[in-house]
Amino acid sequence: MKRTNHLLISACILFTFTLLITDCAQAPPSIDPEPQHPELLFHPETTYQTMTGFGAGLNTNYYINLISNPSDWARAYDLLYGPGYNGTRLNIVRLVVSTTAKELPSTSPLYAQGLRYDWGADDVTLSMWSAIQPVLNRIKPIIYAVPFSPPVSWKIATAQNPYNPNCNINLDARLCGGELDPDHYEDYAGYLTDFVDYYHKILHVDIDVLSIQNEPGISASWPSCIWTGEQLRAFLIILTPMLRARGLNAKMMLSEGTSWSGAAAHLAPTVLNDDSRKLLDIMATHSYLNPQDPGRALFAAAWEQYKLPVWMSEMSLMNMQPPENDDPTMKAALSIAEYMHRDIYAGRASVWIYCFAIFTYTFQGSMGVLSPADQPGREGQLIVPKRLWAMANYSQFVKPGWKVMKVDGSLGGISLNETNTTGFINPTGDGYVIVAINNTDGSRKVTYRFGNRWFIGGRITSYCTSEQHDLTPNVVSLTRTLNSFTAVLPPKSVTTFKGGIIKVQILPYSGNVIMHPQTEDD
Repeated sequence: MKRTNHLLISACILFTFTLLITDCAQAPPSIDPEPQHPELLFHPETTYQTMTGFGAGLNTNYYINLISNPSDWARAYDLLYGPGYNGTRLNIVRLVVSTTAKELPSTSPLYAQGLRYDWGADDVTLSMWSAIQPVLNRIKPIIYAVPFSPPVSWKIATAQNPYNPNCNINLDARLCGGELDPDHYEDYAGYLTDFVDYYHKILHVDIDVLSIQNEPGISASWPSCIWTGEQLRAFLIILTPMLRARGLNAKMMLSEGTSWSGAAAHLAPTVLNDDSRKLLDIMATHSYLNPQDPGRALFAAAWEQYKLPVWMSEMSLMNMQPPENDDPTMKAALSIAEYMHRDIYAGRASVWIYCFAIFTYTFQGSMGVLSPADQPGREGQLIVPKRLWAMANYSQFVKPGWKVMKVDGSLGGISLNETNTTGFINPTGDGYVIVAINNTDGSRKVTYRFGNRWFIGGRITSYCTSEQHDLTPNVVSLTRTLNSFTAVLPPKSVTTFKGGIIKVQILPYSGNVIMHPQTEDD
């Protein structure tokens, strides 16, 4: 009798869900009452890159120290890196390797420890260390370091790569442009190795990632240096063994080109060579110039073939046209959110880093996650721009280890690119985050559906950033069915949806339906 009841119950369950768990079935009309609005189909079983995190540049303490109120100064760090704070919850710090460290005398106690440069007396290095200590008091971040130029004594100007005549008036002209003299490759490799070793031995903090050059294709008015892809490859072959000989395990990164296409061109000599590719750990790019850069597809293809992680290691609105000073409104926030979507989904970026934690108002392009404390009329104030909250729509919820889901769209003639929606699934496969951007002036109704063998379990929580809201929970109207939900996205908004999903399986021959339990991941 018990066996009969069990079979009857199983049959009833199977009958109830048949239309949903068979691929060829017609869905019940209640699931899609308005077939003409956009609909996106997420595939939790098909995933791409594993996310590592989000970050910002902290290469000086100057700008963040312009915040005059001590409680605002502490709040700035909490907003950026506070692990339980309602902010971006970043987990990556970007540092700059100073060009000005002096050689140690052989009588120095540090010299006896194997160090060759006096980083502890270098003003730039001290400023960076001061800037990141409040982060270290909050979390253990991933720290990555990048040089903008070798020391000037090892650089040369060539006919093809002269020094930049527009070098900042306060800088040695040799810092801007030019290239590294090949006779000093080993000297410079020793210099970078020494920097990493100083952090390890003296500061007791490991540099997790070391890049070779910031934007190797441009001669800027700030510290910069020109490298070809072949030169980067040759230097990597010298630098990596030197690091390993000192017992340093920093991962090696190339090429941090200004744009996706430019970065791909500088990467090619290293990535396409079997020997040098073994020395490379991370493929990196910046996200400037063409917003629709086809280079994202090149990175995605290289990720697919070689499984080297992709980092988007710097982005701001510096190249927006026309150029603007700091913009704390939703206009900048929506642009940044759209870059995040494109870089993560199309470029397969597992890391996304904003240019600076905070920067000056006088440099155009909304260069910091936080707005600068030197804005005319608001000097010393902490300004929390909308772009911080839009970035937090991703970074607060998408944790290391989460994967990017495949997504298909759509109905009503709305392409996937226009819906600007990114989906993530947690490592255990029972929790999702969906970030949706509506850059139009009107509300937009969208349906988010999971595959036929996935049901929504537990509650759906939404977090909205708009002109009226700063990551505000549950102000977005939504309705749900067994495997989908429909939401009305507010105008000019970024919305995160967070919830659980249940995978449904049919056991062979028995007809039983098994639903894996959903667990809430906060």
